[in-house]
Amino acid sequence: MRTRTALLGLVLICGLCVGCAPRGVTAPIEEGNPTPPVPSAAVSILAQATQCPAGSTDAAITQLAADGVPSQSGKPLSADFDAVAVVRCTDEDETIAGDGVWDVALAQRATTDLSTLTAALRTPSSNPPSGSDIACAGVGVLLPNFALVNAQGQIVRPSLPHDECDEPLTEALNAVNAMPWKTETEQRLNQVQTQAEIDTGCPSAYKDVFDLPSPKATPWTELTEPTTACEYAVSSTSGGVGIGAFVRGVTLDGAQRLAISTALTSAASTPAKACSAEATTFALLMVSPSENVVVELDGCLRMSYPDYFVTQAPTSVLAALRSARL
Repeated sequence: MRTRTALLGLVLICGLCVGCAPRGVTAPIEEGNPTPPVPSAAVSILAQATQCPAGSTDAAITQLAADGVPSQSGKPLSADFDAVAVVRCTDEDETIAGDGVWDVALAQRATTDLSTLTAALRTPSSNPPSGSDIACAGVGVLLPNFALVNAQGQIVRPSLPHDECDEPLTEALNAVNAMPWKTETEQRLNQVQTQAEIDTGCPSAYKDVFDLPSPKATPWTELTEPTTACEYAVSSTSGGVGIGAFVRGVTLDGAQRLAISTALTSAASTPAKACSAEATTFALLMVSPSENVVVELDGCLRMSYPDYFVTQAPTSVLAALRSARL
């Protein structure tokens, strides 16, 4: 069984988990506080570099692949172009039973309900009055990768009508997305989430907390039993902080939860000794969003409590993790 979710976004590192923000038609350049008004021409056209799937026999899709990413440098849709079809390349998250979630490239075509789309594409653009200085929100717009086809096989990639701030009209973007698309060809690109990550609930990536500044804190004397243990291999860095890639996860049984919880709560409260050895693997013990514990599996063999107090990992904790096959 397969389920699909439209992919929307840009890669972000959020908190300690490393994940993906949604990809959308329009998104703020900076997330968080509202973007203050800025002069027009602050709109950033972010071409959606959607890969067309290999193996498509649709001539229009082949042309889209050859032309590359869309832009606003083309001409508006002319009044005499009689479209009989519209095609696009896009990508989606697709959940494949037993094989996790994949980013899948799709070649799609629609041959009905074209009047709404063509009318939206022919909407006149608006330009600011000559010499005016208007305020516009600073946004980034992702352009859909599409083209129209007429009965003679001619293929055009029209520019989208825009407002006074050079931002493509929402009506035109919505009209493209609302077409009754039918997938002709698809191709798996990248695995977004493994089946093991889905089954265990482990994040696909996690920051190495031992690279973060250690606040003045004390070990927790009481912890809820962890339910899941996740192993990560440090494979990259971001801003000087190691990023661990998911290796494996274990859903802990009752005996394992009790053994690890007992080892954690009875651990010595002395800070970790000085050590410069870099760990290559670490374990995340998932208790709750505010009570996760991280343990180095090599290197200095340290342990970080939920408030980031760092101590030496007791042999009992390491033994409990080994017994859980980490």
